Amino acid sequence: MPRQIKLSGFVRDELNPRSVQEALDSANGEEIIVQLNTPGGFVFDEKLNVAFNSPETRTAFTYYRDMARFSPPDAGKYGFRECSNAFVSGSSATTFYWGRVLSHLYKMAKDLVPKSGCVPNPRKKYTKTCLNFDEMYINKTPNTQEAIEFVKFFFQRENVLKMLWVVPGHVVPTQKSLAEKYLEHPWLKENPDIAKALAESPSYAVAETKESPDHPFNYKMVAVVGNMVIPDCIQKIIIGKEPVEKAVSWAHKKMVEVTKDIKA
Repeated sequence: MPRQIKLSGFVRDELNPRSVQEALDSANGEEIIVQLNTPGGFVFDEKLNVAFNSPETRTAFTYYRDMARFSPPDAGKYGFRECSNAFVSGSSATTFYWGRVLSHLYKMAKDLVPKSGCVPNPRKKYTKTCLNFDEMYINKTPNTQEAIEFVKFFFQRENVLKMLWVVPGHVVPTQKSLAEKYLEHPWLKENPDIAKALAESPSYAVAETKESPDHPFNYKMVAVVGNMVIPDCIQKIIIGKEPVEKAVSWAHKKMVEVTKDIKA
């Protein structure tokens, strides 16, 4: 059993590498979770039963469908990088995942920096954004203690700042003691409104594995993410032109199917 070191908010179960990669390949899956969370909807309820087929989810997908007509024609196949490229190149007037976008603007379209801004997602009931925690796992091996000492060294103040400043704005420090120093990076100092929006985002963020403070850690979500249920639902609506109700009903049943045998 791996020895788990809690570094940022909560400890997650180990994830299948293939599932993680497939999830990272899709920008759409995380975004739709945010959109259904803002009016008060959830993928799972507080007892970890699938709760996807709801008025809030259908509202979120309807919004997503209606917004698609303002996107580049091939946006349904975009991943994170393509979303950023569309904005930086001027093909799209909006995008998301702003932490990366800021660095892309500075490197590829610096003239657009003063013309750009960063705001939370549109909301109906709650302000939400998607949050991924960075975790580290240390297996019990003959060198476990040395590995723990390395983690302690890595998370010293000056070393964490070096890591965070590789892509300023992309990763926000979880330690309050680092927040002020973190914002001293030139790109963040030159754009205080953008920096403020990015720095405040963890305060209203949701994780796929913990959709609200009342939800327990969701060990079932990895099956939903790994099986690409939400991105496939989006494709059915945006590319396949299926009615929202039909696609959401399909996704709900698929989630029940892929999670039914998962035990805590």
